[in-house]
Amino acid sequence: MRTLADALRWRALRHPDLPATWFQGRTRSFAELNESTTELAAGLVGAGIKPGDHVCVLDKNSDLYYELLIAVTKCGAIATPINWRLTPSEVAKVATDAQCVLMVAGEEFTAVAAEAGFPAMSFAQLPRKPGAADPRLDAENRVAWQLYTSGTTGLPKGAMLTNLNLTGLLGLLLFEVPELRQGGRGLVAMPLYHIGGCGWAAAVMATGSCMVFTREVIPQELLQVIPEQRIEVAFLVPAVLLFMTQLPESQTADFSSLKNILYGASPITPAVLRKSIETFKCRFTQVYGLTETTGAITALQ
Repeated sequence: MRTLADALRWRALRHPDLPATWFQGRTRSFAELNESTTELAAGLVGAGIKPGDHVCVLDKNSDLYYELLIAVTKCGAIATPINWRLTPSEVAKVATDAQCVLMVAGEEFTAVAAEAGFPAMSFAQLPRKPGAADPRLDAENRVAWQLYTSGTTGLPKGAMLTNLNLTGLLGLLLFEVPELRQGGRGLVAMPLYHIGGCGWAAAVMATGSCMVFTREVIPQELLQVIPEQRIEVAFLVPAVLLFMTQLPESQTADFSSLKNILYGASPITPAVLRKSIETFKCRFTQVYGLTETTGAITALQ
């Protein structure tokens, strides 16, 4: 497994009927996700997208968003998610720096993209070629995703992550988070423009778990999704854990399916950690890393 798309291809071959994604009541198997990403990749190639081209994405989380991130890599291009909280002028700076060839935006962000000077195609308008062969233009040393990060200071800069960068560190999560398992269910709530969203989703996919997407981080909704979808593993930031544990619903919800919550991206206070452990009654793993390191490079049980 040397590319992100290879991880999906392998799962589709070995476990075609296992659920791969869930979003707002819609479930797709690994076979269906592999087929849809191939149809989309072939459509993009037919529309003129070439290896090395940047395809920018401006939207909140969805299964279609992640589908596009994988499809773009299948045609050798570079998926470039953009923070949907940015102003039009900030979006323009990122898209210009990335030399954006195609902008794809959700309905609520088409006006932002247009004002930024990059008229967007909607997800429904994306070209597809049903029954087409997989372009297989992805390669281990090709940049797969370019994620823009500014840390706590400075202007956003594009971290160029190759397929091998992204797949090479999956071993850390597989070793440190044995709860990620074939047939399991992992919550993907962090934004897909962030390594804590797309990188975590890739880890969930690679292990054969179902990626359960939420549109955005709304604590009340997370408290509903976790028991309803029988979530086993999740990655959340400390601020979200704080907000969730402050809600009265957190004291009555059924979290018995939870086995491990990973947290990181910012410091956590002892009080928040203690309250989270008391509330969710599962294992907690602190992870540390950078966008440039494709996410977590250390883990503390």
